[in-house]
Amino acid sequence: MTISLIKTLPLELHFQIFSHLTAQDIVNFLSTCKAFYSTIRNETIWRNLSSRDFGISDLSVYQDHHDYPEEFTFHAVYSRFLFPYGSLIGLWASDHPFKGNVQGFRLMMEAEYKELGIIGEVWRFPAVLLPQQNMNPAERDRPVLPSYIETVHILFRRDLLDLSTEGTGYTVAIYFPWETPPEGVTPVHRMTGKSSMFWLGKTVQSYYLWYGSAPTESSHCLHPEFPPNTSVVWYDIDRVRPHFPTGTIQPKPYDNMATMSRINNVMYLCGAPSKKGLIKPPALSMSCGPYAPKELHHPVLPGIADLRGDNHAEPLEEAVFGMRDMEQPCGRYYPIRFPDPPPPNSLTPALDTIGDTELGESLAGIWLVGCGLHGTEVLYLEWAEEERTVKAWKITGDVQVPRGTVNWWFKLDSPVTLDDMTCHILGDIQRSTRAYHGRGISSGRGFIPGMQDSRRFTVAIVNEDDIRIWIRRGDVHRGLFCIRYRPRDVQSEAILSKGTRVAAEALSAWRRRE
Repeated sequence: MTISLIKTLPLELHFQIFSHLTAQDIVNFLSTCKAFYSTIRNETIWRNLSSRDFGISDLSVYQDHHDYPEEFTFHAVYSRFLFPYGSLIGLWASDHPFKGNVQGFRLMMEAEYKELGIIGEVWRFPAVLLPQQNMNPAERDRPVLPSYIETVHILFRRDLLDLSTEGTGYTVAIYFPWETPPEGVTPVHRMTGKSSMFWLGKTVQSYYLWYGSAPTESSHCLHPEFPPNTSVVWYDIDRVRPHFPTGTIQPKPYDNMATMSRINNVMYLCGAPSKKGLIKPPALSMSCGPYAPKELHHPVLPGIADLRGDNHAEPLEEAVFGMRDMEQPCGRYYPIRFPDPPPPNSLTPALDTIGDTELGESLAGIWLVGCGLHGTEVLYLEWAEEERTVKAWKITGDVQVPRGTVNWWFKLDSPVTLDDMTCHILGDIQRSTRAYHGRGISSGRGFIPGMQDSRRFTVAIVNEDDIRIWIRRGDVHRGLFCIRYRPRDVQSEAILSKGTRVAAEALSAWRRRE
C-alpha cells in the first residue's frame, strides 16, 4: 500500500492499526510523511498506548493536583515518563553473591500519592529465629511473604527550572525516600539531568571464592554466575531496556585476586574477569541513596569475608558513582519473569486427574520456600517439558546453596505413594496427595566443589499454591514448605513501618518474628 493511499484512510482505521504497534513503530510510521506530523501528538494514540501498556487510561486524578493541567497530557506522560522508565515495572534480581536480592518496580497506586510515579521496593524477609527462641519449629520453617521497603521514587512532575518551550513543563525527578536526612542536610532529589539510575553494558566481571592460602587452582573456585546464561527460563530476555538519559554505561572489569592477603581456613570473596569467558548481559544499576543502610542491596554474608572492593561497584568509564547520592551503588539487577499464575483453587478439584504437562505448566513461576535458619528464599520453578522435569532455580540463596543454581528437581514420570509418617511430617496431608521422587543439592558453607551433595527426597503437590518436600537424613526427618508468590494487592497491604509495606495476611507472622 502506497503512502498516498494510506493518507486517504480514515483516522479511526489508523488507530486500529496502531493498536498492534509499539510506540516507536507508530512514531516511525507517522514520521514518513509531513501530512502525518500533526497526528503525532494526537491524544487518542497516546491514551491508547498508556492504557494498553501500563493500564493508565485517566489522568484527571493527577491533573487536578497540577497548576498547569493542560500540559499534563497523555503524549507528555508517555513520551517523557512511561517510554523511558515504564519498562522498569516488574521484578528484578541482583547478582549479589550467594544471597542475591529482589527489587520490584510498580506504578504508584496509594491514595496518599498525588503525583504520577513509579516506586522501587526491595524485598525483605523476617529475621530468622534461632532454635532456642520460643517458636514452634514447624512454624519457623514455613515461608513468609516479604515486606517491601521503598528504595526510590521516580516522579513525573513540573520542572520549575525550565518552562521555556511547550512540552518541557514536566520532567522526571528521582529521589530516595528511605530515610530522613540528617539535620542540616538537604534531601537527595535529582532531575533527569543528573540521573541516579543507570543501564550497565555487558561485562565479563565474575566473583571468585578463595578458601586456601596458596594461589593454586585448588584454592579458589568460580562463584555461580547470575544469570548463568541468557537462555535460562527465568531471565526475561524480552523486557525492553529502560531509556535513561545517560544511555548505556560501560563497566571496566577489575581484578583484586592477586592483591588479597590469604589466611588458611578463611573464605574470601573477590572479583575478577571470568576465566571461562562468560559474559553477563546488560543490567540495571541505581543509587541506594546516601542514607540507606549498606545491607539494603547487599545482604550480609555470614562467615565469608567480602573483599570485592569498596561499595561492591564495578569501575565505570564515566565517574557517575562519584556523586554524593551514588556512594552506595546497588550492583547489577536483571529482569526476571513473573508469569501469570493459575487462579486460586482452579486446579485443586482436578489435581488427581490432570495430565503431567498441564501440572508442570501450572507450577511454573515464582515461589517462596522456608529454608530453616536461612529464612525464606525465592525460587523460580521451571517446567522442562522435554525432560518431564520441574526444576527449582534459586533467585535468592544463602552461603551454602547460592542464587543462580538449581536447588532441587523432580520428574513427573516417577510418582510415589505417601506413607503415614511422611503425611504427618508434611502437615497431616492426605495420602492421596500427588507425590514424586526428586533430588536436591546440599553443600557446606561456600558451595565449594567437593562439598556439594545430591540427596533424594519426596515432593508432594498439595495444590497449585502449595508444595511440600520430605527430606530424610539418617534418623532426622524434615519438611520443606513452598508457597506460590502471587501478584500483590497493594491497596490491602498493611504499613509495617514508614516506607515499608507487607501483605495483610503476613502481618502477624512478621510481628511474631520481631
